[in-house]
Amino acid sequence: MSANQLSLCGGGCLTAFYNPTGQFLDPNDVFQFILHQGSSNVIVNEIARSDQPSFCFDPATMSFGVTYYISAVAGNDDGTGNVQLFDFCTEIAPGTPIVFREKPVAGLTPPAIINCIVKQVDITGSSNLAGSAYTWNTTTGLIIGSANQATVTAGAKGTYTLIVSLNGCADTVATQVQDITNSPQANILASPDDVLDCTISEIILSGTIEGTVAANVIWIGNGVVYPGYTVLPINAPGTYEFIILDTLSFCSDTALIQIDENLAYPPLFFNPPGFLTCTNSMTTLTGGSPLPGIQYTWVTVNGTDTTVVGTGTSVNITVPGTYILIGVDPTNNCTNSLSGTVNSDLVPPVADAGPAFSIDCFGETGYLDGNASFGGPGLQFLWTTSNGQLVAGINTPDPRDQRTGHLCADRDQSGQRLHGLRRGGDPAG
Repeated sequence: MSANQLSLCGGGCLTAFYNPTGQFLDPNDVFQFILHQGSSNVIVNEIARSDQPSFCFDPATMSFGVTYYISAVAGNDDGTGNVQLFDFCTEIAPGTPIVFREKPVAGLTPPAIINCIVKQVDITGSSNLAGSAYTWNTTTGLIIGSANQATVTAGAKGTYTLIVSLNGCADTVATQVQDITNSPQANILASPDDVLDCTISEIILSGTIEGTVAANVIWIGNGVVYPGYTVLPINAPGTYEFIILDTLSFCSDTALIQIDENLAYPPLFFNPPGFLTCTNSMTTLTGGSPLPGIQYTWVTVNGTDTTVVGTGTSVNITVPGTYILIGVDPTNNCTNSLSGTVNSDLVPPVADAGPAFSIDCFGETGYLDGNASFGGPGLQFLWTTSNGQLVAGINTPDPRDQRTGHLCADRDQSGQRLHGLRRGGDPAG
């Protein structure tokens, strides 16, 4: 028998080497192999016999880690077909030592999942046998720190394999580390625009989500947290955030939008209007704004009726009253207005030429009297005649008139009357 020890991890069978060279047996001899615990050619604590040098581990009669021996035995039959061990003719060969070693059983705790919050996970291995050695390896993942300990840290997804070993026996177990990190994307759409103005008093913010089907959402605007809806109506300017969080991977994304406000009313000016009179029956209203692009409309209001009288920066007016210049800024649809009043003096003055009087003699003068005329301040006079003669003051209230065409009779020194011509050439009598 070979003196070299044979060992086997776990249960199973071991076969010792037997060299039959030089073997000689009597016809009545029995040849057997015995499994026992004796370390020499003495059978101690016999466990089993066989006609072959192969024996299997029997947990009922054997223990792991104990050295057993397989010995060749030849001798007389004890009447049962077995070698009679205690006969003086019996030959026992020193046995081949064999050991059955308990095989460690590797185990591990399923690792957590890598996500946007958990960037690395621990994998804890185990062995049913104290004193086992641990060896971790991976070809697709990443081991952080020492790989020769029961617990290792995985920094990437992949397959991780644990080998536990003791006394030359080993067991292997593997696990997968998953990484569900993703890249969800948040977007914001503002409708109808991203500017609050004189027409748009409310904006609807719509949040859209891409890259995940399991997301929680919140809105934050001007320090206020709004409920988790994808649509948010707002009426105040500021910065608004749409935040999404994947409930599985804990990955998040934030979209920002700036809502501006433009409520600036266009500044206007209205030049002082002119004055309507009997000689100035039309005046032009003018106005505008220092801002470019303002749209202008001129209106007048009478009770509940509004009448458009023109557009642009000027309009011609023939009727007194209050006129309004309306300016609209097309960039924000804000409207401003200024009003002005067109006054008038269209009441004619009352002309009174005074009482009638007679001028009898040629060359005699008299004064007309228009002082009874009346009107507004600055009343002016203009006297005309078709058959008389105005000799002075035609632009005064009392011009001087002169008689023409009639010669009055005068007396000479002797008391005789002088003859002359009447108006129209009639002879004087």
